[in-house]
Amino acid sequence: MTDFVPQVPSGSEIFISSLTARLSEDGKRVRMGIDLSNVGSRPTLELAVLDGDRNVITHSAILGVMTPHLEFTLHLPSAPPCDLQAGASLLAKDGQELDRKIVPVKP
Repeated sequence: MTDFVPQVPSGSEIFISSLTARLSEDGKRVRMGIDLSNVGSRPTLELAVLDGDRNVITHSAILGVMTPHLEFTLHLPSAPPCDLQAGASLLAKDGQELDRKIVPVKP
């Protein structure tokens, strides 16, 4: 597994304005809500669920985002540890990271 450590260049006009994450009642999925400031350039959004050491448990990518509000469910491969985090990374078409946020997953 790879580390998911925040390193964001400053001054981006496209950014993640809100990120929420909630664990499903059965503990098998994480529902994420994401709000973006601007989607005119159709960025890529990478989503991940992380353990307490910020190792990726599961992840997904959404290419060419065209709407400023998204809700997405990530399925967990096994019983999750108790200190889950959710991360979202916003990428330009050239792969440059525009923004990144990490929040705790709420029960």
